[in-house]
Amino acid sequence: MPRGPGRRVGNLPVPMTSFVGRDWELGETRRILRDERLLTLVGVGGVGKTRLATQLGAGTARTFPGGAWLVDLAPLRNGMGLLDAVSASIGLGPGDAAAVAAHLDRTNALLVLDNCEHLLTDCVRLVTDLLQLTSTTRILATSRQPLGMLGEHVFEVKPLELPEQPIGSPRHLMTFGAIRLFVDRAHSAVPGFALSPATATKVAAVCTHLDGVPLAIELTAQRLRTSSLTELLHKLDDRDLLDLSSRVAHPRQRSLRALNDWSYALCTPAERELWARLSVFEGTFGLADAQLVCQGEDIARDDVLDLLAELIDKSVVLRRDCGVEPRYRLTESIRQFGAEKLRRAGALERYRQRHAVHFAGVAEHLLDRLRDEGIPGVHRAVRRARRDFTTAAVHVVTEADFRSLDTLLRLVPVTPGQALADQLTGDYATEYAALRSAACGDVETAWDQLGAALGRHAERGDQFGLRQCIRLMAVLAWSAEDGSAVHRVTELAARMTGPGWSPLSSALAAAAHLRDDAVDAAEKLFAQALLDLRDTGDHWWLAFCLDGLIQCALVREDHSRAARLLGFWRSTWDSADAPHLGASVDPHRTRERLLRRECGDRQFAAARAAGAALSLDEVVEFATGTAPHRLDEGRLDEVRPVGGVPLTPREHRVAELVCEGLTNQAIGNALDISKRTVDAHVEHILRKLGLLRRTQIATWITHERAS
Repeated sequence: MPRGPGRRVGNLPVPMTSFVGRDWELGETRRILRDERLLTLVGVGGVGKTRLATQLGAGTARTFPGGAWLVDLAPLRNGMGLLDAVSASIGLGPGDAAAVAAHLDRTNALLVLDNCEHLLTDCVRLVTDLLQLTSTTRILATSRQPLGMLGEHVFEVKPLELPEQPIGSPRHLMTFGAIRLFVDRAHSAVPGFALSPATATKVAAVCTHLDGVPLAIELTAQRLRTSSLTELLHKLDDRDLLDLSSRVAHPRQRSLRALNDWSYALCTPAERELWARLSVFEGTFGLADAQLVCQGEDIARDDVLDLLAELIDKSVVLRRDCGVEPRYRLTESIRQFGAEKLRRAGALERYRQRHAVHFAGVAEHLLDRLRDEGIPGVHRAVRRARRDFTTAAVHVVTEADFRSLDTLLRLVPVTPGQALADQLTGDYATEYAALRSAACGDVETAWDQLGAALGRHAERGDQFGLRQCIRLMAVLAWSAEDGSAVHRVTELAARMTGPGWSPLSSALAAAAHLRDDAVDAAEKLFAQALLDLRDTGDHWWLAFCLDGLIQCALVREDHSRAARLLGFWRSTWDSADAPHLGASVDPHRTRERLLRRECGDRQFAAARAAGAALSLDEVVEFATGTAPHRLDEGRLDEVRPVGGVPLTPREHRVAELVCEGLTNQAIGNALDISKRTVDAHVEHILRKLGLLRRTQIATWITHERAS
């Protein structure tokens, strides 16, 4: 249809609220929709799939001059009226798929099919017809489950970004999408509401409790008309989450209970049963955890994997890849919904008991590892299951299972705010108590505690404990930017003897030189320490050296070098299996802003991505100046594809993961393919794009996103 002056083409609803965050998702989906004919946005209920789709459609006027046409499939009970609903939405009378396809093709319009999950078979049939009858039609779908058809590009819409800990300054917290959305909606509900030092921590705690799910955040913010933030937190803790509601929302979205009822109806009886049993997990869990706790009666242990995969596919369970073993979790509203079902079936206490027994056994195993490996070896395992250890401890108290309670209390907090290792015995507990003292601002007590622990480690000749203590002292000195403290730790490390101390002494000496503005000496020692640490696998000290080299580059105003080092530092720090004060991360956000300003967004992103794609050996060569060639400088004009040869969807996904800094083995784990297959994909990508080095793949991806 022709577009008249000022006429709005399409039928997308005019938003009643502002669109907050999702800048990356908008850019990425816009790129995909440009290259693919069918894009499906999937995600848990209330995560914002429809809002992202309408925002995306509204911003594509140049690409689709015929407009974007939304078809809401939620009211349809079955597929009988699907074609008529599509025809009516785009302004046609009753007809066949050929007429719809011809109209979309002729007008160059975008078709948006919203809420496909309950009509999957019918949607697949219609979409297949529309795509086969034309060569240009683009279709954007939203669904809690992928359509599962050839040519479909699936994009997972995840909850909004949250801070790792619900603490920080208002300015820092406002960098996270979930916090910005809450503040925006709270301001609409209560004019004058703003994030302040007095409200920041409570707002972050509310958003964290709501898992960053936009609908939950919006419904909760509305309650500020009648409740304070403190009261809201209490209500959420009292399991009031499912009853959050809105009178003006779509019936399916008037409450989180209604959303979950919709998802529940899409599940088979066995899937519903597993959903209910999984609700006893408070935090993340592995496949073995789910099998051991949830097996029995109608669900055999071998059935759990397939049922779990179905719940992931239907956006009930979230999957997160964490190294070798993926972890799973339920959002809080989905977990509460499942717990209600388990309670009504009279099975809640039975599965809570199985959960408690299981995690008491896990705790006993971790304590054995703790004695053999020390705290760093088990810290990640304890941290990721801490909420479940706590839940298990509460349950065994009520059951008077004192043996299990004794085991669990060695790993979990006794009261809110206490660090996990307070429950451990000996000098390691003293070290972690020092970290808590420092985090609370009591630096003097922290130094006293670390000094006492260091002395006892030295008396016993505990080399592991000595290195751990020196590391924590380095954290304290480096975070506080205390030059005298850095020198003090350097002197302590220099007096240590035994294998492995030389690179640590070099790293600390470099830090002392940097505090004294002796940049040349500092850079040389940091590079030497990095070289010596290359084969140790000690990510924390590698990150410490990289941090020092970044600071050296900034002092020299070599911003391109700093950006590349920052890219590799991020992936190294994320692999450092040790607790920290958080101060080692925040300065890098400041440095990122500085480097973006100095380099420009595009060149900074290219340099950082190139750094993230480097191997450790390449970084060492780069840092020590021994590279046989100049490592990728992030110049975008060097990495254009040759001959216009496109990458396959799988090759493109591999290239994106290379850009994120993953090794070939990690890419294989993420995509469930062998390392050898990933090696072959990387070779094909290099050949197709006319590139010489792996690092240039990252720069090519960055250029593609920017364009």
